[in-house]
Amino acid sequence: MSKYCEFCADYNDGTNNFCPRCGKPFEDLKLQKPSYTNAYGLWHVTTEGDVEGRSITDLGVHEGYLDEIASDLAYKCYYSLQFSLENPNRIPRGTNINSVSIALDIESGTWDMKGPQRVKFVSELLKDRKVTVTESNYYASVVLNWDKK
Repeated sequence: MSKYCEFCADYNDGTNNFCPRCGKPFEDLKLQKPSYTNAYGLWHVTTEGDVEGRSITDLGVHEGYLDEIASDLAYKCYYSLQFSLENPNRIPRGTNINSVSIALDIESGTWDMKGPQRVKFVSELLKDRKVTVTESNYYASVVLNWDKK
């Protein structure tokens, strides 16, 4: 049975005496099973592997209906796809961080661009969002800046 930590809003497997994320002691954790009552959710998907677990592939976290996600990922399946519910509150919101450097993958073509070209490209991609894009000191990256007043 999973344990739910109300402090960091995360589920864990319950094998530890402390929450592995925030370190709260076991007695502060509330026993709670994930609610498998709705087909729509935030699903962590892996492939079923061999007995030793060497062939398990983590297919990531997907939001949507279980059957649609299964259909989309069916081509990656050998035995079966394993679905587990994720806690939608796991990602902390409202942080005080105002900027972060990001890089798009090499397929985006931004790795071959100069800094100002890359800023223009990403700015166009995010033109409808409340974020400004500036040059980054990191390779093939730009900085996303938010005004969080």
